[in-house]
Amino acid sequence: MELPSDGTAAASAGPFVSVVLTFHNNLEFVDTALEQMGRLTFENYELFIIDDGSTDGTDEALVASVDPDAKVHLVRHGENKGIASVRNDAVMRAKGEFIWFVDCDDEWEPRILERLVAAARQTGADLVVCGANARRGHRVRPLERPQGRPLVDGVQAKSMVLREELRGYLWNKLIRRRVLLANPFPIMKSMSDFAGLTAYIQSVNRVAFVPEALYTHVYRASSITNRKERDYGDFERCWHLGRQMARTLSRTEQTRREVLAFDYWAYYLNVVNTSRRLGASSAEAKAREEEIRKLMKWRDLPLLALIRPKVALRASAFIIAGRSYGRLHGFVTSLRRLRHGG
Repeated sequence: MELPSDGTAAASAGPFVSVVLTFHNNLEFVDTALEQMGRLTFENYELFIIDDGSTDGTDEALVASVDPDAKVHLVRHGENKGIASVRNDAVMRAKGEFIWFVDCDDEWEPRILERLVAAARQTGADLVVCGANARRGHRVRPLERPQGRPLVDGVQAKSMVLREELRGYLWNKLIRRRVLLANPFPIMKSMSDFAGLTAYIQSVNRVAFVPEALYTHVYRASSITNRKERDYGDFERCWHLGRQMARTLSRTEQTRREVLAFDYWAYYLNVVNTSRRLGASSAEAKAREEEIRKLMKWRDLPLLALIRPKVALRASAFIIAGRSYGRLHGFVTSLRRLRHGG
């Protein structure tokens, strides 16, 4: 793998960004991921290429493809540590002022780091977010698209998390390393990125936004969010962490509405839809749906509609359908598949 050398004075003082590129049984993406790294237009970075206990030949392919030097570090974990642990370890090893986490099976524009770094330098922000798309098969849709003001303070950023305007995805974010050192990612089976966001956002002074979609997240059958082994406890933990973050905000009517919206989209509906996707016939799934049915209230919906109309509509469907929601959910899912060609 050949990376550009910038030869600047800044580079001699140390990398400005530490890039963390992780692999776990991703042999087919080794070449394309390394090629994309080599095309980055921003040069003052160090790269951590991490294999997290692969068993499919990924580790051997990385050893053959990567020539470690002062800029490129190959980290090989003999056993699978899990993504949260791997990220925390990388943050401890890093020397850069900022961290950029990358998924090896995704795609990004060569200028992504250049644009993120420019915004960080211009604004002094601890967190910079660019637009992102999601691709599933041939379908591409906006996933996170910064809108409105190009810069917000930490209080406004926390409100954006509650409204789902600032999401947990790491790959479209440049994060100041000291913020992550103070707020390690919680060790969870899934959703550690969002759980981490609720913690590190409390240490962020301001957030800058780059409107261009510079990253494409590619959904694959093997991705962690598509796997069958989802832990409902992770949803509950994220919910409590978000609630804990919300308690640092002033108790205004607007905050009350934002917390209500967070309850519904981050926990209630997330649990219901996941139980349906993974098979609601299990005793645990049925128990979870009954729990959510007791938590959702008709009186919440008018307030919810003011801030998140689509969430209010989905909640209304669940409440109205009652125990027939499964059939309604299946019907809507079938229509969507027909609409998008299978």
